[in-house]
Amino acid sequence: MRDYPEATSPFRVINVGGGVAQLVTSIKIRMKIILIAGTVAAVVLTGTTAKAQIVDNTTTWFSEHFQASESSGALFNPEEIALDLGLNWYSRDRGRNEGQFGFGFGGKYFFTREIGLSVDSNIGFNGHAFFDFLHASAIYRFPIEEYRIAPYAIAGTGCEFDPSTQLSGHFGGGVEFRFNAVTGIYGDVTYNLVHSASDYFLLRGGIRILF
Repeated sequence: MRDYPEATSPFRVINVGGGVAQLVTSIKIRMKIILIAGTVAAVVLTGTTAKAQIVDNTTTWFSEHFQASESSGALFNPEEIALDLGLNWYSRDRGRNEGQFGFGFGGKYFFTREIGLSVDSNIGFNGHAFFDFLHASAIYRFPIEEYRIAPYAIAGTGCEFDPSTQLSGHFGGGVEFRFNAVTGIYGDVTYNLVHSASDYFLLRGGIRILF
């Protein structure tokens, strides 16, 4: 019997299964790489933008608060609300002769350009009571816009918490300097009379931020 060569079909059957699988795998890998690269780029860009924004905001804040204003407007105004943050020093650490430092903070409100009220406290660096005192004061200031300063007199009453709870009174004076209408620095001294403990001098200085 005569052998004839196997007929060849004009339509070749190509086994593309393996090629398609490899192509799909390659596409998936590339998509993952693109996704990872895009995520990293987005994070880096976001972080860089956030840092730039923080730096820009910080620079703007300091510029607005500590740059001397060229405006001809008033620096000391009625209806001012102010936050005081600073360092305090009192001449006697509640009966002991050595002085003591503390962190001072308080708030002020001025009804007019001259007349205001304040509430102040102090956290002493002495390991005793957390708050050393709470003072309420009346303030009368003398704004001198030309020199950006306002000398002031202060007097009031309060409560001492260290070493025990006692009533007290105080009077004194100080001066404030304004960089602009929203930020200033202050310094003052008061003499404090305590009901049944040693009297003491209180020196305060710090920054005043207005709202």
